[in-house]
Amino acid sequence: MRRPALALFFISAMVTTAVAQPSLTPISDPETPPIPVAPVVSEKSEVVATGLAFGTTLGGFGLIALGASLHSGVVGTLGGAAMFVGPSAGHIYAGENGHAVGMTLLRGAGAATFLYGLMTDTIVADGPREYSQHPSARPLMVLGAAVFLGGTLYDMFDAHRAVRRANAENAVVVAPMISAQSAGVAVAGSF
Repeated sequence: MRRPALALFFISAMVTTAVAQPSLTPISDPETPPIPVAPVVSEKSEVVATGLAFGTTLGGFGLIALGASLHSGVVGTLGGAAMFVGPSAGHIYAGENGHAVGMTLLRGAGAATFLYGLMTDTIVADGPREYSQHPSARPLMVLGAAVFLGGTLYDMFDAHRAVRRANAENAVVVAPMISAQSAGVAVAGSF
């Protein structure tokens, strides 16, 4: 009986604190700072981008209608600004600011072309007329409306693709690689 008890005593006396390390990871020195890990890039939501594009545009039309019913030029102007910039709100969210500016300017050019055609068609020096005698007035109105509506619809339905493009651009990950024999860096991503 004494031998098992004596053996158990010696075994328990030799036991020290266990040090657990993940496999292939060298034992770390407490004075060595930890290895920084690559930041996690959060993905942007396609639903949010599309919601911003549709919501801001429809909100702009609503503000214009509200401004007209309240006889408020300020509310109508805010609505007009939202109507021009709103379809590009999803691209702004995705980080495509240059695209947003370009398409907003394109919509502005379409609206200006439409208004020029309308003024050419209806305003003359001696008063309004019932029919147009200027042959380019109606084609200018159609062209302007088509450019404005085409640019608006394109931006609204391309917002989710803008987010996909932005997420694909940010898909590069840099991570440390450490083994018992060496240390290095791993780069992964979509190219």
